[in-house]
Amino acid sequence: MLAITKAAEKGVIMEPYLVFSDIDGTLVIDHQIVTPFTKRVIRELQQRDVIFYIATGRMYNLGKVIARQINDDARIIASNGAVIENEQGSVQHHLGHAALKAAYEITQSDPRLSAHFFTTDAAYYTRFRGLWHVMRGTSPVWGPKLLMTQSMI
Repeated sequence: MLAITKAAEKGVIMEPYLVFSDIDGTLVIDHQIVTPFTKRVIRELQQRDVIFYIATGRMYNLGKVIARQINDDARIIASNGAVIENEQGSVQHHLGHAALKAAYEITQSDPRLSAHFFTTDAAYYTRFRGLWHVMRGTSPVWGPKLLMTQSMI
């Protein structure tokens, strides 16, 4: 992002750009805080018609918490690409029933495997691994993970 900002400061005319940034280890500190400097750089890019996306493996609602720290124009790609936010709202891509059932059955065949399935506001796991911090919406909940069962498929 710094190279784009420096080019813009020199008055270089740029073609339209999309900038994608991961959250963890890139955009935030302490897993949740966008610094004022980062917000300013993103805002300056957006003022130069650069479209900024957060691209994350996190659930949509958790990505939205980070995006709204930046501004209302920051867009989101969440759940490893399963949810994409555009100007009209969010578009969700769902696993089909056959793929979901196959993934579930594979994880049940080996006790070392666990699958994680996400909605926009909840995570489901195929194995109980003790107490975990589970996010529902934007509120943390402490308790057992939400377990996926065969009846849910």
